[in-house]
Amino acid sequence: MEQVSGAAVEAPSLEDRPQMASDAEEARGLMRRGRRVTYAVFQLSLVQASRGRWFYAVLAAAALSGGAMAYASGGVPGLDAASRFRSGLYSAMGLSAYLLPLLGLLVGAMDMAGDQEGGMLHLLAAQAGRRYQIILGKYLGLGTLLVLATGALVAAAGMGLAARGLVFPPEVLAAFWGLTAGLVAVYLGLGLAIGTLSGSRLTALVIALSAWVAAVFLYDLAIFAFLGWGGAGQIPVVMASALLMNPVDAFRVLTIMLLGNLTALGPSGAALMRMVPPPWGALSLGLALVLWVASTLAAAVLSLTRKDL
Repeated sequence: MEQVSGAAVEAPSLEDRPQMASDAEEARGLMRRGRRVTYAVFQLSLVQASRGRWFYAVLAAAALSGGAMAYASGGVPGLDAASRFRSGLYSAMGLSAYLLPLLGLLVGAMDMAGDQEGGMLHLLAAQAGRRYQIILGKYLGLGTLLVLATGALVAAAGMGLAARGLVFPPEVLAAFWGLTAGLVAVYLGLGLAIGTLSGSRLTALVIALSAWVAAVFLYDLAIFAFLGWGGAGQIPVVMASALLMNPVDAFRVLTIMLLGNLTALGPSGAALMRMVPPPWGALSLGLALVLWVASTLAAAVLSLTRKDL
């Protein structure tokens, strides 16, 4: 029995799950040493990830794919150095736009659903005074690891470009890293909410994959279908609104703005420039990305605080 604020709460039995029991004992130990619940969960998330193979696999995959794509795209013949640099970073952007939402969704959903299936979530809820501390600790812990993975991708892309003899300003890569971190943070929060609301890891996996397909593929198809079925006269409004309402599209456009080549956006860029000309376009999209981060984190907190455990 665990005592929480004077109330007796029965912790789930973990004897038949040795690894989970070890993690539970570590969480209890952190809290007995006076650590706040948020920090204890944060530290536990780091320990669990470092013990598994998935984190190292993600780091290696991100670095290899980012470096290879940037190196290949940075060697396009017939282009000047600046254009080859943009081409290489566009490739890293395209990879990030597909990979990072999937990564954030799967890491968040599977971690939370796994803790729920194994009983760890019940134990943490019994230890925590407020449930938002659990979400915040997991968000910070898993987010730290995912930001390291995005850093590996960006650093490898920079090395791939450098191998082509391309000189680039470090602040551009730093800003690109910030954008990738914002994108993965959006979908980590959504993944945590999905994992909390799902009854099992299988359900969480199916919902997370469905959300990824909807955000990365179906959203743009729906916009183009709307424009083709009679919305062509509203292209500026529809396209500008669509960019603000989808964090993946906001990330893509912000990266292209960062590289100073808005013509690559075609009609979307023209629509954006008419609706929100620079510098307000970048500010609007940046604010939209920040709001997406905050809203998905709030959704994760709300899903756990209202869940009947």
